[in-house]
Amino acid sequence: MNHLNNKFEHILRLASFIPAQFAVNLNAAYGIFRQFCYMKRSRGAILSLSLVLLSAVAVAQSALDMPVSLRVKEVTLEQALLQLIKDYEVRLSFSNNVLPDIQISATFRKKPLRQVLDALLEDTDIAYQEIGSQIVLYQKERPDIERKFTISGFVEDEDTGERLIAASVYDRRLGKGVETNEYGFSA
Repeated sequence: MNHLNNKFEHILRLASFIPAQFAVNLNAAYGIFRQFCYMKRSRGAILSLSLVLLSAVAVAQSALDMPVSLRVKEVTLEQALLQLIKDYEVRLSFSNNVLPDIQISATFRKKPLRQVLDALLEDTDIAYQEIGSQIVLYQKERPDIERKFTISGFVEDEDTGERLIAASVYDRRLGKGVETNEYGFSA
């Protein structure tokens, strides 16, 4: 039995790169392994256990690493994405009204989905993120657009209503200021 335990440990070492979220319950796997061994089917046990552990690795691969081929000519971004969904059953999630109305012509041959999406979404304000088993496309946050505006008006004495000439008007936040003109007007 020690010989078989060593084989089991060897299989576990091979499977040690399985991410935690896809790890197999090793105690249960060892129990199955021992049952097969007692039934004198040690090769079958090793093969079965190897397949279980390796299938967990296949599940763990990111959808973004999946190789895809895509050939589109003069289609919208939406049509290109729908083609990926149809051909590869990729779980893409997006809202049609955030996609830009652009025409795409491109050819990709066995490239990772990540590279294809990067190319399709280049020069757009669309980004993507893998969430669970889905790839969600979303609109990037736009940096604050520098807004320019003018504040203008007359500066008057509160008590008398007299327009004030050469009065300072100062914006502390911007560190800028102006003076009123000979009519008490500032712009």
